[in-house]
Amino acid sequence: MIRILILTVALCGMTSAQNGQQLPSYMLGRFQLTTSEGWSDYMYEIGIGWFQRQIACTLYPIIEVGQKADGEVTMNTITTFKSHYGTFYLGEERKRDTPDGRSFTGVTSLDGNKLVTVAKPADGPVNRIVHQFLNGGKTVQVTNTIDGTDVKAVRVFERIEE
Repeated sequence: MIRILILTVALCGMTSAQNGQQLPSYMLGRFQLTTSEGWSDYMYEIGIGWFQRQIACTLYPIIEVGQKADGEVTMNTITTFKSHYGTFYLGEERKRDTPDGRSFTGVTSLDGNKLVTVAKPADGPVNRIVHQFLNGGKTVQVTNTIDGTDVKAVRVFERIEE
């Protein structure tokens, strides 16, 4: 009985955090935005002002995804207007500021070919950001949704071959 209890506790501890887990190699690299649908509406719903939305909709950002040997993931968004740099460990909660100055706590997990982020802003509904890697990692479809609404933005990025 004690062995079962110890094994159960050990397994729960192993699955509760993905710290140190390595991303598949097809998720690493640089990706350039090619198409965007619903982005302005999504930004409006999360409280981004008209002027910033207009600028953001003209940009074609590059997403850079990397990972250190200890499992720390870097996900940077690079534009000519404003860039954002982020690091995290899979399965661990983190506090972060968005490029427009909002704060949230979030957790990113690996789910097959997806990086799924659940972001809880200081005020407002939960946002879900799913980076789905398609075509062997040549394409990344980023879907942003807001819990309790029909608002959805879908942005497609293509791998930059270097």
